[in-house]
Amino acid sequence: MGQGQSMPNWMDEDTIGTFDFDMCCVPFTSTPGQFTEGAQVCTTCCPAMAAPSGPEWDAAKGPKWDTLLQEAETICKESGKGCCGQCWDVRVLKRALEAQWASKADEYLAEFDLKVKIFAVQSDKSAQMGIQIVKNPKPVVSQPASVA
Repeated sequence: MGQGQSMPNWMDEDTIGTFDFDMCCVPFTSTPGQFTEGAQVCTTCCPAMAAPSGPEWDAAKGPKWDTLLQEAETICKESGKGCCGQCWDVRVLKRALEAQWASKADEYLAEFDLKVKIFAVQSDKSAQMGIQIVKNPKPVVSQPASVA
């Protein structure tokens, strides 16, 4: 991204908010290796994304979600960093979360008509990865018309 440009916002209309993974390498600006709810994790370069909100999220958030989010952080930390050993590889993190965590999170969030969507974007100057909380309404099952 060139100077004066910002990272795009990947939230579509079904997204109710995002947990951004902090992988900032700038000292004293953030807490790398943690998911942050709608906060600007790196004050030097990355815009904040909206925190999850709405009645579905109000019902879903709590100790069970906190435990799931801690599991996601552990998976990311254990998945390692990129080839240089210092920077996070967002593609590796995304694949790890999709393989080891997303179905468990979706199973929990389904009760609240929500699901997760893992996103990862990398350019030559920056990278961003996170978890979007997305509306996932249950399909309406139509009843067969009665025959008179």
